This record gives sequence, structure tokens and C-alpha cells, in this order.
Amino acid sequence: MSFVKCKTCGNTIEEGLGLFRSYICNECLDKIANTNMKDTIYYEYYRAIIKRMWLDYIAEMEF
Repeated sequence: MSFVKCKTCGNTIEEGLGLFRSYICNECLDKIANTNMKDTIYYEYYRAIIKRMWLDYIAEMEF
């Protein structure tokens, strides 16, 4: 078994979603899925995390 670090909360996890060569734990996935877009603070936080994951992924790509 290998452990990875959740990109959202920083916890070491065994299972989760692999996204753009990063990982999000199941607990954070549940929070993201249940965040209301009107809850500005949490919505913007998760949006920024996923955007950072995407930008890091693009930066690592070789053209």
C-alpha cells in the first residue's frame, strides 16, 4: 500500500481521488460535493485548490 498527501487538507491518505497527478481524500471530496456555491468562503477555497492543482499539472507537462 502506498500513502499520499491530500492536496486539500494535507492529511496522509491511503485512498482518494487522483486528479492532475495530485490526490484528494474522500472526506474532502464529500465536502467539495456538498459545498453550496452561495457559501462563498468554502466554494472559493475549494475552487482555488483545484485551480492550483490544474496549474501545477500544466507546469509539469512536457511539450
